[in-house]
Amino acid sequence: FRVDVAASGDEALTLAVVAMDSADPYTVVLMDWQMPTMDGVDTTQAMLERGLLGGAQTVMMVTAYGRDEAAAASKDLPIKNYLTKPVNASTLLDSILVAHGREAVSRRRHQLDRGTAESTRQLAGAHLLLVEDNDINQELALELLTNAGMQVDVANNGQEALDQLALNTYDGVLLDIQMPVMDGYTAAREIRKQNRLKDLPVIAMTANAMVGDREKALEAGMNDHIAKPLNVAEMFATMAKWITPSGPASTPPISTGSTGAIAPITGIDIERGLVICGGNADLYRKLLVKFARAYAEFEQEFRDAQDGDEEDAAMRAAHTLKGVAGNIAARDVAIIAEALESACRTKETAENISAKLEELMGNLAPVLKAIAAADLEPGPAQTVAGAESVDIAAGIEQLRELLDSADTKSRDAAEKLLGAIPAPEHRTLIESLIAHIDIYDFDEAMLALKEIERALLKDDFSA
Repeated sequence: FRVDVAASGDEALTLAVVAMDSADPYTVVLMDWQMPTMDGVDTTQAMLERGLLGGAQTVMMVTAYGRDEAAAASKDLPIKNYLTKPVNASTLLDSILVAHGREAVSRRRHQLDRGTAESTRQLAGAHLLLVEDNDINQELALELLTNAGMQVDVANNGQEALDQLALNTYDGVLLDIQMPVMDGYTAAREIRKQNRLKDLPVIAMTANAMVGDREKALEAGMNDHIAKPLNVAEMFATMAKWITPSGPASTPPISTGSTGAIAPITGIDIERGLVICGGNADLYRKLLVKFARAYAEFEQEFRDAQDGDEEDAAMRAAHTLKGVAGNIAARDVAIIAEALESACRTKETAENISAKLEELMGNLAPVLKAIAAADLEPGPAQTVAGAESVDIAAGIEQLRELLDSADTKSRDAAEKLLGAIPAPEHRTLIESLIAHIDIYDFDEAMLALKEIERALLKDDFSA
C-alpha cells in the first residue's frame, strides 16, 4: 500500500484534492469517526460531494465506540466496512480485502502456533469430562478438544459430573461455574471430598472475569482457571500444565476444520469469532445459527426467570448470554449482558434491571436479525455436494460407529448421508437425527438412525 496520513478532516480533504489533481485518487480511505471540528461522517460526505473518492469509493469507518453507533451515524453514506479499535494488522488487512470482494488472508491461513501445537501434542489422547450447561458453549469446546485428539464426555451440571465421575475414570475435568442443579464451586468441593479424586486435575471454565474469581476457584479445590471468551492458545496451555493423558492418542491430533469467508454481520467481530473457533468457519457458522435460535426469546425467558421460584435464575440467564455472546464475538452484547448480570447479583431496583434489559435487547435484536439475514444455514448445493460418491450402506455404518462413541463428527457423517438420499421422507428422518446430535443426545440419535434403516429397508432403497 501507498499511504498518506491526515490528522483531521480538513487535512484529509486537502490531501484528497491533491491526489485527484494528480490523477491518483485514493482507492481506500480509513476514516476515524470521532474527530474534532469535522468528524468522519462530515468528512466523508464532503469527499463524496466534491468527487474526491474516485471510482472505488471504498471508505471504511474506524471507531473506538460501538460499531452499531458508528453505522447508525453514517447510515446515509456508502461505508464499505467498520473497524473497532484497537485494530490489529490482521483485522485491518482482512477488512480491506473483504471490502474489495476478496477473501480474507487470515481465513486461509488459520494455523495453531508452535506453542499451541506443543500443548495439544501433550494433551492428545486425554479422556476429559466437560461440565457445561449451555449447548453452544458445549459445541465449541467439544469441537476444539476432539479436533486436538482428546476424548470428551459431557455433563450438564455439577451433579451429573459427580455421577459420571463415579462411573468413569478421567484425566481431567473442565468445569463451568454458573450452572443449575449444582454449580461449579460446589461440584469442585464435592470432588475433593473423595480421596480417589484428590489429585484429579479440575480446571474452571467461566465467563466471570472479576478480580478474585480465579482465587475463588482455587479455594474451591480447582487447579486453575480458563476465561471465556476462549483464547484457544491459553486454554490448551493451561490444560497441558495440569493434564497428562493416561493413554496415547489413537489418531493424529489437530484439525483446524474448514475455512472460508463469512461476510460482515452487524454486531459480530467475524475475525475474532473465527480465532475463537480455531479457524473452523463451518463450526462458527453453526454456532451463530444456534445463537440466533437460542436467544430469539431471551427477553421473555429472562422475565420468566425473574418471576420464577429460583432466586439466581435471572442472573444466571444473563451470565450465560454473556459467555455465549463472548464466544461468538458479539462483544457489545456480552458487555451489556455483563451489566445486567451485575445488576441482578447486586439486587438493583426493578427499574434499573428493566432499563439494562431494554438496553441489552436494543443490541441483541439487531444481531439476531443480522445473523438471520446472513443466510448461514447450509443450502441445497452445500448439502448435496458429493452425494454421488457416498455409499449409503457404508455411510450408515460409519454414522453408527460415531454415534456409539458419542463423537461430534457424527454430524458431518449425517449431513453426507442427507445429501445422498433424495427421498423427502427419508431426509426428514435424517434432519431429526441431526437435531438430536446438535443437543448431544446421542442415544436418541441412535434410535433415529434405526428408524432410518427401517424406512430404507422398507422401500428397498440402496446405493
